Parts: sequence; C-alpha cells; structure tokens
Amino acid sequence: MKYKPISKKWALIHFIIVMGMFILTFLMMRNFAFTINNYIEDKSANYQQEYATIVSYRVVREEGYYVGFTTYYEYKAPNGKVYSGVWDTSIEKEEDAIAEVGKQVPIYVDHEKGIHTTTLSSYMGALCFAGVFAFAFLAVMLNSLVRLILYLIYTYKHKNNISQTEVE
Repeated sequence: MKYKPISKKWALIHFIIVMGMFILTFLMMRNFAFTINNYIEDKSANYQQEYATIVSYRVVREEGYYVGFTTYYEYKAPNGKVYSGVWDTSIEKEEDAIAEVGKQVPIYVDHEKGIHTTTLSSYMGALCFAGVFAFAFLAVMLNSLVRLILYLIYTYKHKNNISQTEVE
C-alpha cells in the first residue's frame, strides 16, 4: 500500500495533538497509578467498625455567599491515636448542624496501619474511569505520533530525492 502524505498543516495539527495528549496521558496514568495504589491499600486493610462522635460544625461560604454547614467527627482509639475528618457537607440549617453535634457515627479503622474511612466503598469506578481515559489518550497520542513520524520520514526521503536530481 502506497503512503499518501499528509499536508504540513495536518502535520502541525498532529504535533499539537501529540503534545496535548502526552500531557493528558501522563496526568491520567498518574491518576490511574494513584487509584490502583489506593485500591490495593483499601483491599489489604483490616477495617473494624468503630463509632466516632460529631464534635463540631462550621459555616461554609463560597465567594462570600452562605452555602451551608459542614460537620466534623473525631474518634480516639485505645492506643491514643485520634482519627478525624469531615462527616457531612450538605446541611442547610444551623439548627440541624447543632443537632448533629454529639451523635455517634460509624467509621472504619485499621488500627495496625493507622488509616480510617467513613465508608467501605470500592475504588473500582475510579479505577475504570482513570484506566479507560488513560489508555484512550494514549491511543490517540500514538496514532498522531505514527502519522507524524511517517510524514517526517516521507519528507526526509522526498527531500533527498529532490537534492540528488538537482545535482545530476
């Protein structure tokens, strides 16, 4: 099959696509590796259900406007380590936030590793998302890179043929 060369304009477009997809591929591959690491750590953890206490709430504002209230939990393990974090970010009324303070909420703690989570959810959705997009960006980048390399090879060979005919 004979190669039909692309124009200089398309070569420039493929170069831009390669550069953009390289950055996106790098970022998504990094995200993919981070998600795999979290998935492995989560699956190897020996979580035990414990009960933390809602200890405080804060007003949430974005750009000066009132948005709502966020509650925070805290759990003190028998070994003295304190686990804390955000419990709820969707409380609209201050009365509801005040009513939450003091409540016991379930969290999951791995005492050996010193990690905790509020849900026993899987990272499978994030893993699939990151993997699919990382490899899709990689495929687009490689497609444009091959086209660009073929263009450069064709241009190099074509220039050599022209320069040889001019010498003779």
